[in-house]
Amino acid sequence: MRLEDVEFSADPWIFWFAYRDAVRRQPAGSESIAVLIEATDKWPSEVDFQPIYGSSYPDRRVRTGRVRPDLVTLEAVRRQVRRLKIARPVLPQLRDARVALGGDRAIGPRPAGWDGSGVVIGFVDNGCAFAHRNFAASDPDGAVQRSRVTRLWDQSRRDPLWAPPVGFDYGCELPLHQYDMLSGQRLDALRPDRIELPMEDRHTRFGYVIRENVGGELIKSNFAHGTHVMDIAAGSGETPGMAPAAELMFVQMPPYAIRESTELASANHLLDGIAYIFDRAGDRPAVVNISYNSYIGPHDGTGLMEVGLDEFLRHPNRAIVISAGNGGDQGCHAVRTVARGGSETLLWEIKPGDATANFVEIWYSGASALSVDLVHEDRQEADEAVPPGKKRLVLASGLPAGAIIHRAKDPGNGDNQVLIGVDPRFASPTKPADVSGTWRIVLNNSGDSDVVCHAWIERDNRGAAPASEQSRFVGEPKDGAFTLGGFSTGRRTIVVGAINTALHTIERYSGRGPTVDGRMKPDFYAAGASDAAGHGVLAASARGFYPLRSNGTSMAAPFVSGLIALLMQKAMSATPPLRLDSEALRMLIASAVRPVENAPTDAGAGQIDVAAALAALDEVLASR
Repeated sequence: MRLEDVEFSADPWIFWFAYRDAVRRQPAGSESIAVLIEATDKWPSEVDFQPIYGSSYPDRRVRTGRVRPDLVTLEAVRRQVRRLKIARPVLPQLRDARVALGGDRAIGPRPAGWDGSGVVIGFVDNGCAFAHRNFAASDPDGAVQRSRVTRLWDQSRRDPLWAPPVGFDYGCELPLHQYDMLSGQRLDALRPDRIELPMEDRHTRFGYVIRENVGGELIKSNFAHGTHVMDIAAGSGETPGMAPAAELMFVQMPPYAIRESTELASANHLLDGIAYIFDRAGDRPAVVNISYNSYIGPHDGTGLMEVGLDEFLRHPNRAIVISAGNGGDQGCHAVRTVARGGSETLLWEIKPGDATANFVEIWYSGASALSVDLVHEDRQEADEAVPPGKKRLVLASGLPAGAIIHRAKDPGNGDNQVLIGVDPRFASPTKPADVSGTWRIVLNNSGDSDVVCHAWIERDNRGAAPASEQSRFVGEPKDGAFTLGGFSTGRRTIVVGAINTALHTIERYSGRGPTVDGRMKPDFYAAGASDAAGHGVLAASARGFYPLRSNGTSMAAPFVSGLIALLMQKAMSATPPLRLDSEALRMLIASAVRPVENAPTDAGAGQIDVAAALAALDEVLASR
């Protein structure tokens, strides 16, 4: 049976990979793939779920697991659950990084006495310089230096010396709390003649090598995204971060989770990382910073990833802070109203030299039924348009180069979802086809009512030539509306956009709402750059003691994560302690923001004010 004839109502991404493997005439991979599953009381035996969800989170409806990638198994799983999704790739939300030339950290005043003590700040990221002096806690005599990063789960490797953390079946957990960071020796076996190791050797002592994605390759670099973000939130160097006494936990994502666009490049590592941090935090207040995102998704809070994030926040003393994404000026969103009996066209440009797969997702009401076609500029004739519930291959120069997959009534929100993919290596990984040029996405409406549809291009600037890899819509207004990252539209997560604190303006790249269901996002803004040139925010480098600048909403989010740690510390220090939930934290910070000049009305509440937010908490505590 042809794949085109297989009836389905599953995640379109499942069929994308099935199509590709069929065209290449290769069997489905023997390795299991990462999936997100939403269920109620029955968890399919075909899926290997991470054990922690049964032990520490038995009430969760969204869990991560692995399953064989063949269609028969996936269909058997789908019939037993509410939703099945392949976990998708995520990318850091930074713009650039460069050696610092001066300037301050733009963190604003932090009232004395509040430093994040007793609060856990967690990071699911890449590159943790846990032996850096900005994350050190020395004994009174200075002879021993412990890392404030008390737990580090490296999801990227197995190691005979370090076992996976309890509750998970992959990666390894580094017992940093058992070691002196200066010498790399165990605390219970310190030698009197120990010598201080260079900083990089302190990391490699644990087999941990810090690499950053530069030009599509993971190489050793002075800049590390995770180190930079962690220093802004909680560094304790000469210019301290927001919460310099907080306990730190770090989850190192595998390289493929942040670099590749494959069925292995999975956002499930984010959910697993958050589950790990909150579980290890125990009864202590904890906030997790996520400075990764993607562009696609329904953008109404119903996506499986967003629901999974919200589920962690059903209890107080827990918060998740997410960067708003850097899609504000990328030309990766379009909206159309397709009149009844009419059609609309989107122009999608793929640049010459782009060797990566390119994707568009389109979402519209499940009460309507559009048919969708994709035609290259070199061809005038239309192909067969694809209605809901159907799919077909896309050709380039007569060869299969992608697919249109049209799903009817996604179970999350009831909307119809169209996945369009064009990949030069779709038919052959070694003989890429030329898919460059402008493609016309034609939306036909044969119904009796107008249809509003939103389209997002997935972020794709992760390789050797990021400027040419990111495809874009042509001729669309770049007003920034509806450009939030796909994960940034949940109802309980706190979303942060980027502002230039030197110019008092919102950074043009900062993604913003509204969400498709009409909510204002991001919730507020923090520094994505603190210099007039927009080069970024100063924070720690990974291999030296001089700081670097980096900009993006990645850098704005940890300011708010650190502020939340201060609010949690102060609230729990009151008599009796006050356990703040995520909505209370959002309202406290929003009540004390500074207005942003010339900001759109749907662009978030304003710029955070640390002292004012803590003063607002004082009023709440006094009113009890």
